[in-house]
Amino acid sequence: DEIRHRIHENPSLMTLDSISRIVCNVIDAAELARNVHTDEHWREAAENAFAVLSDYLAQLNGDPSIYEALLKCDIKTEEDARFVQELRAEFERDGIHLPVEKREAVREIQGRLLGLETLFARNLSLPGQDVWLDADDVHEIIPSSSLNSIGMGKSDGNRVQVDGNSSEVLQALLRYSGSTSLRKDAYLALHTSVSENLPVLNAMIEARHEPATVQGFPSYAHRFLEDKMLDTPAAVADFLNQQQRQLQPFYMKECEIFRAAKRHVEGTTEKIQPWDVP
Repeated sequence: DEIRHRIHENPSLMTLDSISRIVCNVIDAAELARNVHTDEHWREAAENAFAVLSDYLAQLNGDPSIYEALLKCDIKTEEDARFVQELRAEFERDGIHLPVEKREAVREIQGRLLGLETLFARNLSLPGQDVWLDADDVHEIIPSSSLNSIGMGKSDGNRVQVDGNSSEVLQALLRYSGSTSLRKDAYLALHTSVSENLPVLNAMIEARHEPATVQGFPSYAHRFLEDKMLDTPAAVADFLNQQQRQLQPFYMKECEIFRAAKRHVEGTTEKIQPWDVP
């Protein structure tokens, strides 16, 4: 608050930068700890700190006096101009131009969105369902003793149990197994979404769309792309379609190489599937 008072009294880019540096030094530490700390209690505490600091940043970005101070700062170098441009865009993306009640509504939605994003990431680490795979095919790649040593390999007749969260084991099976059915099972286990995240994802879509429309954008995509090189959804779609047209001949050529390899190795004329590529 003392720094904010100084900015009101004497607007300068140095003071604005000091606010950004002080807050970011703390919030970046919380962001790191909540994502990588091995202790669950540390991660939870870091998540709470991150939420508080994110809300504080939203308050700063919604403070018209700081925005007005930014516009009054002297610009002496190209670096100054870039700093002001990026910081001004950040203020405006957070709705600084909106009436107070709408700014508060946007801030509330952004807080809710942060909670949803945290929940989405947390759900990704939920215990996965066990995958039961053909024992002979699995043991061709990974001996039973190796699976047992990491707490897997429980047998059920002709099948063997693999932890659905063990991406290293599933990736090894996908990369080295000559069994199409085993590769398919491993691929689906790796790429099947966490069911708990489906309602969270729908809620995130709504929470992103709502403040974007309040801020005057047709959609969240328009808001997100505003300061990007391709600055509209239509421009992105045109670029991707152009790339697809240009790359299609090369894609078809590589598919034929894959099909020839599959015929040679497996003696089948079936088309290439995603689990064949590794």
